[in-house]
Amino acid sequence: MLHSITTLSRFIRCAANAHNPHTQGEPPMGMSATALAQLNLPFPGIALCGGYSLPVGEELDFVTFYSPDEALDYIRTVHEVYVYFLHWLVNAIQISVKLGPMAIFDAGAAIGMPKLEFHRRVFPGISHAPSLAELMNNPVLANEMDFKCASIIARRTKRLLITNEEDLVVGTVWPLPLRSAWVFDDDAADLHMHLHLRRQGLTVHDLNAAVLAQGEGSGEWQRVKW
Repeated sequence: MLHSITTLSRFIRCAANAHNPHTQGEPPMGMSATALAQLNLPFPGIALCGGYSLPVGEELDFVTFYSPDEALDYIRTVHEVYVYFLHWLVNAIQISVKLGPMAIFDAGAAIGMPKLEFHRRVFPGISHAPSLAELMNNPVLANEMDFKCASIIARRTKRLLITNEEDLVVGTVWPLPLRSAWVFDDDAADLHMHLHLRRQGLTVHDLNAAVLAQGEGSGEWQRVKW
């Protein structure tokens, strides 16, 4: 199931960036800000998988659970995240098909198919019922699912840091490890944030102070734009 989440994240990032993985290789770790704005959807937590590695195969041996209930909760969370973001993708496809040639989100690119050909093939199955769109526009549910997705990636997660540079929106989980920006065995998203801070003449300590200055709130998952 973790592999399925990684695959779904890859498909969504390909579509958001009109990226054909068959000719262009791996997609960017983030998503086009313009595409998200056109869809009127926020950065989805599953896109974090572009910058972080989920444990798969033998790596799962290093995921420690301290009780059977904790393991079952983890499995349930993974399943909920996959189902929710599968619906997120369907909603994004429905919006893009209705937009037609002007759509930036290009699910066809993710499978190597021209956009309009993809639209032609899926249009008969497009639903005009508002229920899915309403579900995806529920900010409380979106917040919960983003947090669950981030908690699968890093249990340290308390905030989602959002950067937007050159139309690429990238998510990073906070707290950020206190490491050098030149440690290249770090996760790509953490490295990206370190470099983003360095370009602004800031440090992780500056980042921490700014995030904490916003207050701990009720402890719910919060987004911080940087």
